[in-house]
Amino acid sequence: MFTAKSLDVLPTKDEVLAISGLEFMQQVLAGKIAGPPIAAVMDYQLAHVEHGKVVFHSTPGFDHTNPLGTEIQATGTLDHAGRSTAVAHGEIRDKTGRLYATGSTTCIIMQIATP
Repeated sequence: MFTAKSLDVLPTKDEVLAISGLEFMQQVLAGKIAGPPIAAVMDYQLAHVEHGKVVFHSTPGFDHTNPLGTEIQATGTLDHAGRSTAVAHGEIRDKTGRLYATGSTTCIIMQIATP
């Protein structure tokens, strides 16, 4: 996965909307689409993509780590994808599988009203 270093490397809104979320993540994994700049800052790599699930690996740098310097794996799983809403949850585990954190999100796509 390569990460974007400038705005002109990121895909346009139309390019993103022309493919599914799965295709988008597969293309990021394959290096056809640049990954987000935050991946370079946080030093994480997209490791696995399948329908409804993505996995990222990272070894936190000193500025990101807890006192133990834990190596991590973050997994996001899609629970529901509709036309305008999505629900997902995630986990952060160490390399032995020990669970450190969980989280969930509900996303909605809305048209912003213009004055």
